[in-house]
Amino acid sequence: MEDQQKNLYKTNNFNNEKEKSYELKYQKELLANENIGMNLLQKYQQEQLREKQKQQQKKYMTFLKYYILGFFVLYSINLLYRLYYLLEYDIYIYHPRVSEWHVYRFR
Repeated sequence: MEDQQKNLYKTNNFNNEKEKSYELKYQKELLANENIGMNLLQKYQQEQLREKQKQQQKKYMTFLKYYILGFFVLYSINLLYRLYYLLEYDIYIYHPRVSEWHVYRFR
C-alpha cells in the first residue's frame, strides 16, 4: 500500500513537473511572440519615422530650391535694371550749318 502511494506520489510529482515544464515552454513562447510583435512594431514605427523624415526633407529641399531660384531671379532683374540705367547715355552731335550742338538722348 505504501509502495502504491509512493508510486502515485512519484507519478503525480512527475506529472506536475511535466505540467510546469509545459507551462514554462508556453510562457517562453508567449514571451518570444511578444518580443517578435514588439520588434515588428518597432520596425514599423521606425519605417514610419523614416518616411516622415524623408517627406520633411523633400519639403525642405523644394523650399530651398525655390528660395534660391527666386533669389537669383530677383538678383538678375536688379542687374538688368541697373544695366539699363547704366546704358542710359546722351549723344552730342555738332551741326555745322546751324553751328550748335544737338543732344540725342537714349532712354
